[in-house]
Formats: sequence, C-alpha cells, structure tokens
Amino acid sequence: MGWPAITSLDLPSGGPSPPLAAMGARLLVNVTDQLSVLGGIFDGDQAGPGPGDPQERNRYGVNFRINDPPLLLGQIQYVWNNKKGDENPAGQIKFGAWRHLGSFADQRFASNGVSLASPASSGEPLLLSGDIGGWMVFEQKLYRGAEK
Repeated sequence: MGWPAITSLDLPSGGPSPPLAAMGARLLVNVTDQLSVLGGIFDGDQAGPGPGDPQERNRYGVNFRINDPPLLLGQIQYVWNNKKGDENPAGQIKFGAWRHLGSFADQRFASNGVSLASPASSGEPLLLSGDIGGWMVFEQKLYRGAEK
C-alpha cells in the first residue's frame, strides 16, 4: 500500500519513501500467533538538508545519512484466521504512529507569536519541536475459494 502521501509534504525530503532510502533499524516482536509489535528508528532526512528536489540532492538514492534528527515508527497488528486450514476468511488490523524529532516551521505563526500574514509579523516562522502522525489499516478477506 506504500507510504502515506501526507508525509511527502510533512517530513524532510518527503520521508523515507522510494526511490530514496534511509538508514535505520527495525524490531519485530511476535507477542502471540495473532499479535505483533513493530518498531523502527530511521534517519529523518534521507536526502539531506537543502533546497530543491530531494531526488537531485540524493541522485542515486544511496546517501545513507545518520546525523539527522531521527524518525521513529511503531505499529501494533492483530491478525485472525491466518493459519493454514482455517475455515473462515483471514483478516488483520494495524495501528501505527510516527514521530520525527526534528524542528519544523509553523505554517501559521511567526516567531514573535503573531500570524505570519500580519504586517506585525517578524517574518520568521515559529519553530515547532517534532512532527507526529498515525495510521490504521483494516483488511478482511471476503471470499475464500475451495482449496485444491
């Protein structure tokens, strides 16, 4: 299903999405046969800071940076009827969240606390600490054909 589209606007260089890769590590813990917990930590800016297209700053997608503020990802997933021989259709539900620990420019307020659109604005955006988001995915097989 890919990477959420909002992160292409929200995260530095669009987030770790193909064709750009980010260094990181992932941990998967299978709590039970049905319940799993996943967590990951990744470099928060795979192309590096700078103006212009991130794909031009990381032309070949192999600038494996590790010094940027990190991007944390976590997910809990629960599956049912996923074993071979289960008669009922399989399904799963996933809940996840991400948090980037870098600084982000506020889109509404200036550093002096007034609207960026105001003539009294400093013209410099207020810096926010971090960026967060979440997701939920529900999948349910509706029909299972006869096994051969």
